[in-house]
Amino acid sequence: MKGTLIFAVALAVACALPTENQEKNDPEGSGYRNHKLLSMTPTTKQQLEALEQVESGIEGSDFWIDPLLNHQAVFRISPDKFNDVMGILKNAGGHPNVLHEDVQEMMDTPEPQTQSRAATTQYIVNNAQYHSYATIQNYLNTFKSTYPSLVPDVGVTPHKTHDNRDVSYITLSTNGIGSTKQAIFMECGIHAREWISPAVCLYFIDRLLANYNSESTATELLNQFDWVIVPAANPDGYEYTRSSTSNRLWRKNRRRFTTGNCNGYYGVDLNRNFDAMWGTTGVSSSCTADTYPGTGAFSEPESMNIRDKVNEIKDRLSAFISIHSYSQMILTPYGFDGTKPSNTGHITSVSNAARDKLYNVHNKYFTVGTPGELLYHASGGSYDWSIVGAGVSFAVTYELRPAGSDWATGFRLPANQILPSGEEMWESLAHIALNH
Repeated sequence: MKGTLIFAVALAVACALPTENQEKNDPEGSGYRNHKLLSMTPTTKQQLEALEQVESGIEGSDFWIDPLLNHQAVFRISPDKFNDVMGILKNAGGHPNVLHEDVQEMMDTPEPQTQSRAATTQYIVNNAQYHSYATIQNYLNTFKSTYPSLVPDVGVTPHKTHDNRDVSYITLSTNGIGSTKQAIFMECGIHAREWISPAVCLYFIDRLLANYNSESTATELLNQFDWVIVPAANPDGYEYTRSSTSNRLWRKNRRRFTTGNCNGYYGVDLNRNFDAMWGTTGVSSSCTADTYPGTGAFSEPESMNIRDKVNEIKDRLSAFISIHSYSQMILTPYGFDGTKPSNTGHITSVSNAARDKLYNVHNKYFTVGTPGELLYHASGGSYDWSIVGAGVSFAVTYELRPAGSDWATGFRLPANQILPSGEEMWESLAHIALNH
């Protein structure tokens, strides 16, 4: 494709340029000290283009809420780039605001906590805290030993990560390992800093298994469908964000580039690495960027793992669901451009009803629309690939709590939000499963 060729040329140029400070791409020690958190609402096309210039062209920029006309963008900027960014935005007539003077100070401040409600006692997972990847793996094995008739398979995908970790999955089925029922695939935690995603997926698995014989929804969900779920698709990145507050905002995987002038830089955005108009939009050719899509489609073991597991069951796969945070949205396809699948009316209708089901639990409102309508176009996403590459007819991406305006908690959603998030997502996911 023309766009892919353009990106490949830009990539070659970008990786040939000398790097100024590799530590910006891999914060250690001082982490995000004196990094500013900014916001700006673009009201003109010129202002929007200036924000997009910052996102794609300023090394180390990190957009928490991406630029969209007449909507607030929230983004982190390193201190050495602050004056450049302010100049770009003000020259376009923008009015950027400094939300916080020192992002590391935010990271060092414990999240506000209130007493967490305990989950029903029959549940296995402790929903009052976020868990390590090793603990998540242990939970999957406990599910299998506790519910052997409903968990025919807990395994690892074929490609080890760059830090030599396995990526685990769990299969839920009433028909055993040879089941031919329709299947639903859920991918969670592909972006490292989005801790609420694996937590909500664990809650969903736990509730589905625990209540199979006592809750009609759980019974119906398992009687009608098999479920294949990857609770933490990016374990290297996830564990890196857990290692210290200096790394808490890491988004990508932990590939280390060891050749050329990109030597020493880290990370590929796994949700830009799938073969769905790869490298054409919503990406950066700079290997320092949070939206760097890799050297080619499926260059990363983590995206290959999702691809291979989906391809195993694609002949009976009826839905693909990707769980992210934050902004409270249900994103419908496609993300890579303004086109839509032929059944977009059905996908939107089911998603609107799923949004209403979610709202009725704890009054949290989610917006439904394509990424281009609500956020920005982005190529190489997993849920787009599930349709154009694997032939799935129904796919959505969730952006979980909090709302986009809640930048103070954002990726650091307090653990006391795990249980209510799980409860509202249970109702929403159940509606999608039973009506897609």
